[in-house]
Amino acid sequence: MTNPRRSNGTRRDRLVRRVKREENTCHLCGQPVNIQLPAGRPGSPEIDELIPVALGGSPYDRNNCRLAHRWCNRHRWHKPYEPVRQELHANPPTFDAAGQRHDTPLAPIVSTNW
Repeated sequence: MTNPRRSNGTRRDRLVRRVKREENTCHLCGQPVNIQLPAGRPGSPEIDELIPVALGGSPYDRNNCRLAHRWCNRHRWHKPYEPVRQELHANPPTFDAAGQRHDTPLAPIVSTNW
């Protein structure tokens, strides 16, 4: 079975560019998305389908596609939209300039006397 998102690659690519041009915040967590980040990093931009393709949503319908961080999109996975959005708005993820996720600030390592 072929991936419906790639069966008409030109149309999907055009839609991805349009979403990235029109939106600048993650629809799940509400934080800004850096569209300059390379693919594959937790903070990189991805297109999330509100109604998943597996449940009959169209990967080509602009009304079904929203900008999201890769991490937020993976966190949602197959879960319903609204509960995940509420969870991520209450406790949004943080990303550094390189697009890596930080759960908590790093504490300095302090040596102790032996």
